[in-house]
Amino acid sequence: MNILDRIENRLRENKGAVKLYKTATSAEKAAEKEVKNLNDRHVDREDCRCDYIITYVPSQAKYTIIFNFTPWIRAAGGTYVGWFANRNFFSI
Repeated sequence: MNILDRIENRLRENKGAVKLYKTATSAEKAAEKEVKNLNDRHVDREDCRCDYIITYVPSQAKYTIIFNFTPWIRAAGGTYVGWFANRNFFSI
C-alpha cells in the first residue's frame, strides 16, 4: 500500500486524522513551522534536518504534509516517535 492510500484510509475512518491545507503554500508554511518547533523543543539538536513532502489528497481536494522523521531521529540520537502523530501529521 502506498502512503497516499494510507492517508486516504485514515481520512475515511476519521476526517480529523491528518491536517489538511487549501494550498501547497500554506502546507509548506505549516511544515516549516513544525520542523522549527521540533528543533526548538530539542535545544541541543537545532540543526537536525527533517525533510517533508507536500502531497495532494484527491478525495479532499486539499494538501497535507508527510514528514520523513527517520533522518532526524538518527541525527538527534532519538526522541519520541509520536512527535508528529500527536499533532495530526503523517510521518515515515
